Order: sequence, then C-alpha cells, then structure tokens
Amino acid sequence: MKKHFSALLLFLLVGSLTFAQGHKVGFCNVEYIFYKLPEMKQIQQELQTYQQMQEKKLVDMQRQFEQKYQEFLQLQQQQTTSPYTLQEKQNDLEYLQKQIQTLQMKAQDEIIRKTEEKMRPIDQKVKNAIAQVAKERGFDYVLNSGTADGQSFLIHVSDEEMMNITFDVLKKLGVTIPESER
Repeated sequence: MKKHFSALLLFLLVGSLTFAQGHKVGFCNVEYIFYKLPEMKQIQQELQTYQQMQEKKLVDMQRQFEQKYQEFLQLQQQQTTSPYTLQEKQNDLEYLQKQIQTLQMKAQDEIIRKTEEKMRPIDQKVKNAIAQVAKERGFDYVLNSGTADGQSFLIHVSDEEMMNITFDVLKKLGVTIPESER
C-alpha cells in the first residue's frame, strides 16, 4: 500500500513540475475588480431597493397575521364564540402563515434570480477583460488571488508585479485606480 501511495505521489509531483515548466501563470483579485466597477454601485442599489420592497411586503403580512392572531385570542376568551367560528379563524391564520412562508421563499428566489440577471453581463465583461490582458501578457492561466471573505489562496509569488494583472484588467475596463491604492 505504501509503495502504491509513494508511486502516486511521485507521479503527481513529476506531473506538476512538468506542467509548471511550460505554462505562464498570472493572477488577479476578481472581487477587487468587481468592487471597483462603477456599475456595481448601481446594481447594488437596485438590488437593495428590491430587497427592501420584498421585506416590506413580508412585514405587512406579518402585521396582518399578528392582528388576526390577537383577534383570534380575544374570540377564544369570549365564551359566546362558537367552536365553528374559532375553527374558521384558526384556518384563516394557518392559511395566512403559509402565504407568508411562500412569499419568503419566492422573495429569496427572486432576489437570487435578479442578482444573477444583473451580474451576468458584468461577469462576462470582467472575464473578457481578464482573457484579453492574459493574452496580451502571455499568460496561459490566470488564478483568482482573492476570495469573498478577503483571504488569498496564493501563498508565494516570486515576482508579484509581473504576474498580478488586477490593475491591468481594471484599466482595460476603463476604471482608473489612484496610485495610492495600488
């Protein structure tokens, strides 16, 4: 078993060394690029407005539910209310609660759909710019150096200025970054 594992490890090591010898690899911080695009502010504003509108609908329905629930509790305390009326009010409450849950799920799905719809053209624009800069600089591969949580998966880069194409991509997209931010 150890023999097979050692052979596999050796194969992977030799394969990766061979791969690295013939290919030029660059990197860029895609999250930073998106953050710096002027149209992202407008998209974020539109999505935030839409999300607030959906939240308002939910809050209104929840208020309506609370009001009907309080009415139901009052009817329940009155000894003159028939069991049929109580059951009818309880059914109405259950139906309203299901509507609220359905609206929540639909709102979440719609926000995701709208986000994807708005981001698709910008995503393609950024990918095209990365591809153009990579071609201009002769890179076979371009890695994303940043993640959504701000962490970088690049541990060591021998010549960062030669390999980092983040600012070249922003320039290709028409975004000027002050020297103080570089």
